[in-house]
Amino acid sequence: MDTVPVTFCRDVASLMSEDVADCERLPNPWGSALKSIEERKSFSIHISEVTPNCFFYSLSIAIAPPTLKDMLSWNSRLIQCSEIEIGPFERDNQARRAISKERLIYQLTPFLRRCIAPESSLKITVRTANETVSAMLGQLKEVKFASIELNYCGLDAEDLLEKQMINMKLGRLVMTGQWPHPSRTSEMLSKIIANGHLQFVELQCYPYTDVPCNLKIDFSIFKALFDAWVESKGERKFLVEGLAEVTTKEMNVYARDFDSDFTTNSISYRSPSGEFASNFNVEESQFRRGAVSLTSGKKRWQ
Repeated sequence: MDTVPVTFCRDVASLMSEDVADCERLPNPWGSALKSIEERKSFSIHISEVTPNCFFYSLSIAIAPPTLKDMLSWNSRLIQCSEIEIGPFERDNQARRAISKERLIYQLTPFLRRCIAPESSLKITVRTANETVSAMLGQLKEVKFASIELNYCGLDAEDLLEKQMINMKLGRLVMTGQWPHPSRTSEMLSKIIANGHLQFVELQCYPYTDVPCNLKIDFSIFKALFDAWVESKGERKFLVEGLAEVTTKEMNVYARDFDSDFTTNSISYRSPSGEFASNFNVEESQFRRGAVSLTSGKKRWQ
C-alpha cells in the first residue's frame, strides 16, 4: 500500500509532463514522482516523406528503429521524446522504418504527444505541408515546445506560430522560408517575445541559410525586446538575429531616456540611473550586410 501514492503521483506527473518543471518544489511523494519523470531515458525521432505518400521514421536510440507496436508498448514513465523533426533525412543511408499515413496520424503522433519531454524541441524543415503533415502539425501545435525551428510550409506553419503566443516555455525560435504575410508574422513574434516568461529568448530570422528567411527585425520586434528588457530590469536575456528594418533613428527615439554608447558598428543602451547593470546591444553582423544582432546582458550568447 505504501507504493500506491507514489504510483498515483507518477501517473499524474506523466500526464502533465509538459509542466513538470513547474512542480519541482513539491514535497514527497510528488517530489519522488517528478524525479523519476526527469530521469526518464530520452529519444529523438525524425519523420520524413521519402517518396510521395511514403513515410518513414528514424530514432536516435536504436540502430534499427523499433516497430510501432513496440514503441506503443513503451512505458511513458521510463522514456520521453526530447525532439521531433519533420522533414528530409540528412543521409540516404539513415536507418529508417516505413509507416502508413493512418498509423502516423492516429497512433504515432498521439504517442509522441503523451511522452513529450518537459524541455522538448520541434524542427519543421518540409517546404510544403501535405494532408498528412498538416494533420500531424494540427496535433503538435498544442504541445508546449521549448525550442522550435520552423520553415514556412503553408498555413499550418502560421497556425503553429500563432499557438506559441501563449507558450510560456518557448525559449528558442528559428524562422526560415518565405512567409507571405511578414507584417502579421512580425506581430506574432512580438507577442511571443512580450508574453514569454523565460530568462533567455532566441529568435533567428536567417537570410543566409539554405532556406533563406524573408522576415526582418522591424520596429515592433525591437520595441517588444526593449520593453521586456526594461520590465525585467535587465534580467531577461536575448539573442535576436536577422536583416534589419528598424532604423537607428527609430531605436534612439524610443530609447531616448536611456544612456547610449556608440561605436562604428554597434549601439549599447544602459539604465541611466544604474538601476540595473545589464546592457541592451544592437550590433551589425560581420557576415551579412544589413543584418543585426540584438542582445542583452552580453555581446554574444552561446
